[in-house]
Amino acid sequence: MKYIAKPSSWFEAGTEAIPISLNSEFPVGVFEGWRICKDPISELHAFGFRYLDQENCNIDEFEIVDDEESQ
Repeated sequence: MKYIAKPSSWFEAGTEAIPISLNSEFPVGVFEGWRICKDPISELHAFGFRYLDQENCNIDEFEIVDDEESQ
């Protein structure tokens, strides 16, 4: 499965986020993916800087693509 960030996601829209851990009871998990800095004070990066980040996200923040269907 591939998890592609939606525009309203924590991560950069259209990029793939990798699940680090998924909750088996609830539709949430910890994901790693690309983020664009929008708040230099809280993110500790320059505005617009693209960086890898991890965040606890709801599954509905992603378009889920089956790897076999995309081939």
